[in-house]
Amino acid sequence: MFLDEPFSALDAGTRADMQELATDVLNDRTVLLVTHDPAEAARLAHQITIMSAQETQNWPVPESAAPRDINAAETLACQAQLLAYLRGTAA
Repeated sequence: MFLDEPFSALDAGTRADMQELATDVLNDRTVLLVTHDPAEAARLAHQITIMSAQETQNWPVPESAAPRDINAAETLACQAQLLAYLRGTAA
């Protein structure tokens, strides 16, 4: 299943609900989810691949199962580190 920014036009509450529904419905399928949202990637991904014009890079995901709790420390840490990397401000 290929999903290209499927939740981007939704309000935050509906987005979280739809992410959980999609996770349930697509549980045993291979899914390629394209997103520009670090929070969404941190919450849903089994694997994160960052693509640029120069290269692709795998990014570590939290160890817990998706969908991860939005407020879990490991989800927030992954989100923050990914955003810092994408902005070029990673330490």
